[in-house]
Amino acid sequence: MLLFLIRLGLGAIFMLSAVGKLLTPRRTVRDVKNYRLLPSPLGTAFGLMLGPSELAVGLSLASGYATRSGALLGLLLLTSFMVAVGITMTQKRNLTCSCFGLLYRERVGWPTQARDGTLWIFVGLVLVGGPGLPPLHDL
Repeated sequence: MLLFLIRLGLGAIFMLSAVGKLLTPRRTVRDVKNYRLLPSPLGTAFGLMLGPSELAVGLSLASGYATRSGALLGLLLLTSFMVAVGITMTQKRNLTCSCFGLLYRERVGWPTQARDGTLWIFVGLVLVGGPGLPPLHDL
């Protein structure tokens, strides 16, 4: 039951994060490019795929459909965020995280890493433990 609740909470977080990015794709692309970690065409592609990818993770985790695939994609996204934030912190650059698009912004730093690391652990639990309960459509 606990894993089921974790899965639902994570699904809601990823869907909420996706909404902000889906509503402002140009801003999301600009924010990704501000990190200056990817060549411009890859930065554009990564920025454009973030919203749909987070939505796919959120829907997968919330519904219980393809849970492990959704969790794996979630881990890959969170890992990429943590690497980008880590590099930015070591470069002592002052960037704003657009983690939830227009819904919430913060300066990149240890709180960002702590949040993403915590989410990474919970998503990892879902990946290892499976859906916890049958998918919602089977209940």
